[in-house]
Amino acid sequence: MVDMIAHLTKSLRLRFFSLHCYDDQIPKRRVLMQKVLKLLIGGSVVTAIDSKFALADVRRAHEKLDSRQVLAKILLLPDRIAPQAQ
Repeated sequence: MVDMIAHLTKSLRLRFFSLHCYDDQIPKRRVLMQKVLKLLIGGSVVTAIDSKFALADVRRAHEKLDSRQVLAKILLLPDRIAPQAQ
């Protein structure tokens, strides 16, 4: 018999967490969201951005997403800030 627990502790894994786990616990979710926002605003947590597209270029953004070559977030920017798009 194979001890799967021993193998799992040596294997690569991804961990995923969502605040939606607390959708039914509004007060707790609010506290956690405030903590997360504080970390984001303070720069302790940074979101990786793969690319930016003007909202008018949504087709190109979807094509890039469909290519499965995206390792971070794709941002769609409103027209008023679209000149900053890359």
